[in-house]
Amino acid sequence: MPYAERNDDGLVIALYAVPNDNAREFLTGNHPEITAFLADGSNGQVARMQASDLEMARVVEDLIFVLIEKQVIKLDSLPTVTRQKITQRAQIREAISNALSDQLFPGA
Repeated sequence: MPYAERNDDGLVIALYAVPNDNAREFLTGNHPEITAFLADGSNGQVARMQASDLEMARVVEDLIFVLIEKQVIKLDSLPTVTRQKITQRAQIREAISNALSDQLFPGA
C-alpha cells in the first residue's frame, strides 16, 4: 500500500491496498502526496501526528541527557546504535547552535 488514484489534474483522490484499473501507481507511505492526501482527509490529524513525533523525539533525547547527567543511566550502557545516534544528534545540535550564534553575534 498505497496505490494512488489521481484525478484529471493529477491530484491523489483515493488510495488502495492493491492496484486496480484506476490506481496502478505505487507510492511509498511517506510520499509527500500521500501525507497531504491523508492530512486533508482527516482534518490534519496525520500532519499533527508527524509534528508531534518530531517533538517527542526531542523530548526523549532531552530525557536521555537528563538521566545521564543525573547518573541514572550511563551512555555506555546503551546499545551501540543508540549511543551513536544520540552522539550524532548532539553534535548536529551543537553545530547548529554554533552557526546560529556566529550569525547572531559575529566575532563574539
